[in-house]
Amino acid sequence: MSFKENIITSFYKLIRNKKNGYHLFVVSVCVVVLIAVLQFNKNLKNFINASENSNIEFRTLNIAPKSTEEDYGFSKLQNIKHVEFVYNSFYSSITIDSDLKNDKVDGMINLRVTSDEYLRQIAGENVIKNTDSGIMICPNRFYPDSNALNLKINEKEIINGNEFVGKDVTVNYFTKRFEGSIIVRDEEVEQKFNVIGTYDSEQAMQPNNVCYIAFNDIKKLLDKKVAKEVNRNSYYWYVIVDEVKNVDKTMEEIKKMGFRIDDNQTQIDEEQVSSINMILLFITILTMVSLVTITAFYTHKKIELESYNIGLLRALGYKKRTIRLSYIIENFVSAFVSLLIGSLLSIIIFIALKMTFLDNLSYIGYSANLDIASYLIAYTVIIIVNLISSAIVISIKINKNIISLIGEKI
Repeated sequence: MSFKENIITSFYKLIRNKKNGYHLFVVSVCVVVLIAVLQFNKNLKNFINASENSNIEFRTLNIAPKSTEEDYGFSKLQNIKHVEFVYNSFYSSITIDSDLKNDKVDGMINLRVTSDEYLRQIAGENVIKNTDSGIMICPNRFYPDSNALNLKINEKEIINGNEFVGKDVTVNYFTKRFEGSIIVRDEEVEQKFNVIGTYDSEQAMQPNNVCYIAFNDIKKLLDKKVAKEVNRNSYYWYVIVDEVKNVDKTMEEIKKMGFRIDDNQTQIDEEQVSSINMILLFITILTMVSLVTITAFYTHKKIELESYNIGLLRALGYKKRTIRLSYIIENFVSAFVSLLIGSLLSIIIFIALKMTFLDNLSYIGYSANLDIASYLIAYTVIIIVNLISSAIVISIKINKNIISLIGEKI
């Protein structure tokens, strides 16, 4: 029998015997799990790499103010090599009402400051200097709502930020003051900002309601909004380093100058990542062990039921190699069909997740994509494990003497 005839016969035997359905289902589930683990691992690594390179918070250090210095250490920190920008964390951001409020969004936007170099990186030539006033840069996919910070975004209400370029956005807030030990509202203040440009918030890994303004503007806003009795000098310095690769050396230099560092504003939790990798490894090993066990049991059961036929073929002069090959091809066809079913299921599950849970993660730059390499690795592993485990079981059975094989059915 030719190889092609073997394939056709094996496929026919597979679909004819309904008992093969359980085996196909279980192996298909193993395929789905293995592909899911490989894809998640790949997407997680891509997200971590992208975060470290694109999210400015990974190169923003928290430095305790130095009370022995006249300016609390500001000038010394500012003059360190590789430092782009130093500012008081009290003035880092403010979430504030705007005139973009309607019945769909609450109009809350998050105003932040950052370095000129970073703005040039994400927004081209639309740079805001610290001494500027009344201008802002907003996301090109703008969602003026407090839920943007929680990634609860209504896609239909996302605004094309480019349409706001050249237009004004008005923010409003109440000034506050102390009456004894109680903070009370004072007067309502409005301020207009002209949108001079946009940036890709998803690529920058920032919420879709984050707009950048000049340091002078945010200082004025917060000085009015927060009671003057609050001590600004007790807040940490935020130090922005020019590149991620220079963070460690900059931290060492800052430590030598006697400053206390509380690491990065945002950093990868290595222990958590390690735990996730261990879980993924455990799931992979468990899947592989299950696959080997299931394949070996399935093959053993099938050979047991067909031992008489095997003995008869041996008696008629068929070589062991020919018989072994025919059963290995049967298992290969079974594994191939399981791969097709598993692949289809994994794609359906991926699309469902992409349209729900994973869709929201895209707003912070998490890109969940189908990885062809993950599928190819899964296919290779499934086929190799299937062929090896089935070949071992088949060889053990076929190597029995003819009388023993035929006698098992007599």
